[in-house]
Amino acid sequence: MQITSNNGGTNTAFGEAAFEVLLDLDSDGILDVFETNTGTYVSPTDTGTDPNDADSDDDGLDDGAEVALGTDPNDEDSDGDLVCDGGIQVGVCTQAGPDNCPFIANPGQVNGDALLAGNACQCGDLNNDGVVTEADVVLVGEHIVGATTAAILTRCNVIGPSDDVGGVIDCDVADAYVLDRFTDGEPVTVENTCDAYTGS
Repeated sequence: MQITSNNGGTNTAFGEAAFEVLLDLDSDGILDVFETNTGTYVSPTDTGTDPNDADSDDDGLDDGAEVALGTDPNDEDSDGDLVCDGGIQVGVCTQAGPDNCPFIANPGQVNGDALLAGNACQCGDLNNDGVVTEADVVLVGEHIVGATTAAILTRCNVIGPSDDVGGVIDCDVADAYVLDRFTDGEPVTVENTCDAYTGS
């Protein structure tokens, strides 16, 4: 190899360049370097998953999707309710999923409304009656003005991760607004982002 500088002169040398190629051979959304194949999930950078198998626990939910959701990609039933995290019945599961409350054991998968989360973890259902109604909006309002502590705060945050400030899930006017619009049939989605759903 010959290198000529702008200042004149020529240097001749032989060298070797190394490049690290980041691969995801099983196309599961997790780089192979993080799939440690130990069978034990530690973190998103030490998943314990098999780098040659997109679905290490064979439950029908790819490893990358499980890491993003927060379920264990090495355990077909993260909450132990015998309903698989993914859509395939395998291992200890007695029922195929997807589990509508992946962090709260709810073997019956009861769901009283059209929202995806089950009654056991439905974001916005502050009175825990299985559906999001005007009564839940009232509870948020009472909480905001300090009139009651009856609101189930783990279900109050319904506007997504942007509502999570400093690791504290709030229950504020923005959540009340979204719930009010939702119960009025306005075009808004109650997201599955509260503590009850995410297991945070």
